[in-house]
Amino acid sequence: PLALSGNVAYQGNAVEQAATGGEVTVTAPATPADTTPPSVTITSPANGATGSRQTIAAKASDNTGVVKMEAYGDNKLLASTATGSINTTWNLKSGKIAKGAHTVTVKAYDKAGNIGVASVTVYK
Repeated sequence: PLALSGNVAYQGNAVEQAATGGEVTVTAPATPADTTPPSVTITSPANGATGSRQTIAAKASDNTGVVKMEAYGDNKLLASTATGSINTTWNLKSGKIAKGAHTVTVKAYDKAGNIGVASVTVYK
């Protein structure tokens, strides 16, 4: 709480502002910077899923709002949205994609530039 006494503003016992002309101007403290990344949940595919065609679905939430989401298959960008959810398909049938383990990664960005990440492993 801020207390005024004469031409002096006090915060506890500390003098916040003093004035000589009968006015006291108090500036509110700066809002702390947002350092919390978005929370990302991959709803599909499940970790350990198998198949040559994977549906990637995910959602994200953040205290200041999600401004972008991206879906990756083995670090290759598959889709991007400007919302808090993403849904796309990754076709692993291509002869260029070897059998074995592959990584699905989803990233979410908030207004402050924080990045939330979630990943699962799928098998072709």
